[in-house]
Amino acid sequence: MRDSNSKYALRGEIREICDLRIYVKALSKDCDLKNARIAVLEEEIYDLREHNEALSGAHTKITKENIQLTDNLHKALTRNANLRVKIKQLTRELDSCLHYPEKSISAILGMVRSELLRASEMHPAMRSLHEAHGVILEEFEEFWEEAKKKTGSQDENLIKKELIQTAAMCVRAILDILNKGAWSE
Repeated sequence: MRDSNSKYALRGEIREICDLRIYVKALSKDCDLKNARIAVLEEEIYDLREHNEALSGAHTKITKENIQLTDNLHKALTRNANLRVKIKQLTRELDSCLHYPEKSISAILGMVRSELLRASEMHPAMRSLHEAHGVILEEFEEFWEEAKKKTGSQDENLIKKELIQTAAMCVRAILDILNKGAWSE
C-alpha cells in the first residue's frame, strides 16, 4: 500500500510542481510585462524630464526677455517723462518769445521814453513828415549798418541803442506832426 500511497503522493507532488511551474511561468510573463511597462515608463519619464528641462530653459529665456522688456519700458517711460519736461520748457521759452514779459516791455518802453525826452531837449520839434522820415531813416540806417556786420562781430548794445532811438523818433513824429504835441487816443 505504501507503494500506491507513494505513487499518489508523488503524483500530487508532480502536480504541485507543474502548478508551481505554471504559476512561475505566469509570474515570469507578468514580470516581463511589468518590466516592459517599467521600461516604457522610464522612457516616458526621461522624455518628460527633457521636456521639463526645455520648458525650464524656455521659462528662463522668457523671464530674461520679460526683464529686458520691463527695463526697456522703464527707459522709454523715463525718456517720455524727460521729453514732456523738455516740451514744457520749450513751450515756456516759445511763449516767452511770443508773449513778451510785461517787465521787458515796460523796461524797453521806459528806455524809448527816456530817449524821446532826451532828444526833445536837444532838438526842436519835427515840422514835416519829410523831416520825420529823414530823422527816422538816419536812426534806422545806423542800426542797419551794425546789423549787416558778420554775426559775432555785432555790438548788441549799439544795436539796442539804435533801435531805441529809431522807436523814440517814430513816437516823436507821431507827437510832433500828427498830433501837434498833444496825444489823443
